[in-house]
Amino acid sequence: MMSEQNKNQFPTLEPDDIEVKVKQIGEKGTSVLLYKTSRTDMRYLDEAYGVNNWQVDYQMIGDMLFCTISVWDEEKKQWIRKQSNGIPSREDGEGNEVKGQASDAMKRSGFLFGIGRELYSAPFTFISSSKLPTKQDKNNPKRWVLEDPFTKFAVSDIGYDNKRKINRLVIINQKTGDVLYSYNGSSMQKNAKNAPKKEEPKQEAPKPVAKPTEKPIEAPNAEEQTKLQQKVNNAIPPKATVEVSDTIPNEKAQHELLCESFIKRHNITKIKFAELRANAVKAGKNISAKRWADLSEDEWVTLLATMEALYEEGFFKGVA
Repeated sequence: MMSEQNKNQFPTLEPDDIEVKVKQIGEKGTSVLLYKTSRTDMRYLDEAYGVNNWQVDYQMIGDMLFCTISVWDEEKKQWIRKQSNGIPSREDGEGNEVKGQASDAMKRSGFLFGIGRELYSAPFTFISSSKLPTKQDKNNPKRWVLEDPFTKFAVSDIGYDNKRKINRLVIINQKTGDVLYSYNGSSMQKNAKNAPKKEEPKQEAPKPVAKPTEKPIEAPNAEEQTKLQQKVNNAIPPKATVEVSDTIPNEKAQHELLCESFIKRHNITKIKFAELRANAVKAGKNISAKRWADLSEDEWVTLLATMEALYEEGFFKGVA
């Protein structure tokens, strides 16, 4: 049975409930779309109503396949039904076109109940070719394709405002963990700019925070160093530049999403993040000087990619 909290509204989708697919590829980059699968609808219906309190029926009307989802309303003692049609999948030679049409019809019926309807509020999601390289198709120069045709995407973080509209979104390369797209467009924050300013109470000056102490890292042997340096070289574009600094970014900015994602993924504190970041820079032989505040978004992505590479090789084992 649906709980009181979910009685009139399904919960918003979590990152693991959302899939990402390519919409269009061009010379300058790739646009992608967020979507859900019918398996997500099944799970949400199970959790909300119970496995025996909802049902699904399919019906051909003309040349279109329609899906009807029915849920049992205990208060009204009746079935509540909502119906929508599906679009056939592209021909694959294995007869999955109708299967795809049935799945699409169920997903659309699920939208009518409100499952995943917040995906309609997703921003235009464009990934530049500098982060996701593209190339011309050998057989058709007018067509562009991904350099790595096996690239898989994942939503690592998503947030919603009080109207269930997406106000935070991070998409990563599932294989490498690299951040491909990040968005922070909270409508609540935008509305706050137009609201009348309130007189804020005076606050005492914050006490100075002790700077993190960089502890020595365990030096790898020659074989490990060769493997590590190759990993770092693959992660860092030649033009990227960063340098060790005692300053920890404290202003909310677009690049901070990347840092927060790293902190959350590895379950570490901000102080620990600063230590690892400094040691990551020291480990890169081809990195030159620049202040943290001057780093571009691409350079932040480069730094995080380097840290992930070092983490994967166990290079931070010596950092307590």
